[in-house]
Amino acid sequence: MASINAAGSQNTPPPSTSTPPPQDSSRLRNFLGKGSNSSSNNNNNNNNNNNNNNGGSSNYSGSLSTPNLPGQLQSAGAGSQPTLPPAKQVFGVSLEQAIEQAQVQPGYELPAVVYRCIEYLNYYKAPLEEGIYRLNGSAAVIKNLKERFNQEGDVPLLEEEEYYDIHAIAGLLKLYLRDLPSSVLTRELHKEFLQVVGKLTDSYSSMHTLHSPRKL
Repeated sequence: MASINAAGSQNTPPPSTSTPPPQDSSRLRNFLGKGSNSSSNNNNNNNNNNNNNNGGSSNYSGSLSTPNLPGQLQSAGAGSQPTLPPAKQVFGVSLEQAIEQAQVQPGYELPAVVYRCIEYLNYYKAPLEEGIYRLNGSAAVIKNLKERFNQEGDVPLLEEEEYYDIHAIAGLLKLYLRDLPSSVLTRELHKEFLQVVGKLTDSYSSMHTLHSPRKL
């Protein structure tokens, strides 16, 4: 207790510097340990909750993939036009099948794409053009016309309002011949073609000999 001295002021006893009893000290350590453990558990629980909110397990990608169904049309991206399957396949098939799919008119044993290309090239005098069948045309135009022939079978090029570069039409014809599953000069007729070429060569040599000037 505080005592009053002669001057009338109250004397405050000095603070006690004695350590708490051992039992109180152990209780304090236990209390602090439980507090730190509870805070650590709370942090772990918060982390788990955040992980669950962010998508659950690490294997979850966040998006659902649709299965590829047979015949299903899938666009390459937003706003892109899907590629339709060929309705009348003329590229990459045999000559017989191409003629069955698209024929200009009965009696023309020729695929429509071949007839239309030659018709267009002759109309615009393409044989007189330098580099015809050698220079490349527009790849986009060739691809577009190929898809149209595979869809429509026959595309009358001369009746179109759009003008097509003759090199693109020549490239379309070369593409058709290149996509044939077998050569135009079939194996069965290969020897006969060689015989015809040999006869033409002999005939040309004979004509050249007859018309060459003779030395006296």
